[in-house]
Amino acid sequence: MSGIFNIQTIKNRINHEDIKKIMEEYGAYPNSENDEVIIFPTICHNLNPNEASPKLYYYKNTKMFYCFTECSKSYDIIDLIITIEKLHGNNLNFFDAVSYLQDKLQFENEFYEMPQEHIYESIKPYYNKKGIKPKVEYYNENILNFFEEYLPYEWAKEGITVQNIHKYDIKYYKSENEVIIPHYDINKRLVGIRIRALNDEDILYGKYRPLRLENKIYSHPLSQFCYGLWENKDNIKKTKQAIIMESEKSVLKGEALEYNNIVACCGSNISKVQIMQLIQCGAKEIVIAFDREYTNRKDRKNEQYYNKLYSLAKRYNLYCNMSFIFDFENILNEKDSPIDRGIENYLYLLNRRIKLNE
Repeated sequence: MSGIFNIQTIKNRINHEDIKKIMEEYGAYPNSENDEVIIFPTICHNLNPNEASPKLYYYKNTKMFYCFTECSKSYDIIDLIITIEKLHGNNLNFFDAVSYLQDKLQFENEFYEMPQEHIYESIKPYYNKKGIKPKVEYYNENILNFFEEYLPYEWAKEGITVQNIHKYDIKYYKSENEVIIPHYDINKRLVGIRIRALNDEDILYGKYRPLRLENKIYSHPLSQFCYGLWENKDNIKKTKQAIIMESEKSVLKGEALEYNNIVACCGSNISKVQIMQLIQCGAKEIVIAFDREYTNRKDRKNEQYYNKLYSLAKRYNLYCNMSFIFDFENILNEKDSPIDRGIENYLYLLNRRIKLNE
């Protein structure tokens, strides 16, 4: 049996959203982005992303990073993962990093072409790795007592109630004007805390970010959990359906439904881990209900967005009946969640979802 390790195919498949997702797993959210470059904190040599300068540039045309401060060197995504992990005390090699990418981005095994056994016997075990599982830290819930329970006016205007924030343990960080959003696993262990920025100047650095308090960052691997699953798992079991939206706020808005079966993946991608968690909770159908990513039905982004949702649903259709919401009638504005225009419009869109098995 002969062949090569087809790493170039993996690199070609990685897109800009994949890069942002991987960087966010390390707590590095984009400082800015344009058509040519995405600028990240320099986590290539800083343990704390919040203390790093925005000098790590990712060039979209070459898919390469370049650090303009201490490192003064370029990285592809594999080199960068190895560098970051080494900074955190984890000695990954090339094959570990590739395995991590395959698991993180749900790439299929066709990217692995087994080499001749008598030549590569020493590295053969790496081809059978299932991926590196991100380490999960459980936090003490008492940290939430530091904040007050308060419904910001900005959220009240959108129909979120005091009862909603009480159910999800939403708090308010008064001195920073930030909404505090605890994330629990399915057994209600606190795995992370995110903030929703309310100040315009803070939103420039990302609406949602991990909480930083007294030099500690309460981050967690987003792709390993569904926000709202602990709170809504019984409703998923009752309805036999789970709706995946992008943001935590969409989950809170779902409280206006008779049975809130909405969870959030906290991004624009879905992992196999998240899918399996929903199936284990009794979901027979999983509906992708992502934010609208195009301005009008006539531009090319509309077709690209449809194809993106279809491909994502098709990826997991062997595990569960998959479907997705697509706004054919311009009910939503660009960047709207399907639930942002009220429950009636949401149910209208839901009833007209695209089902892969029909």
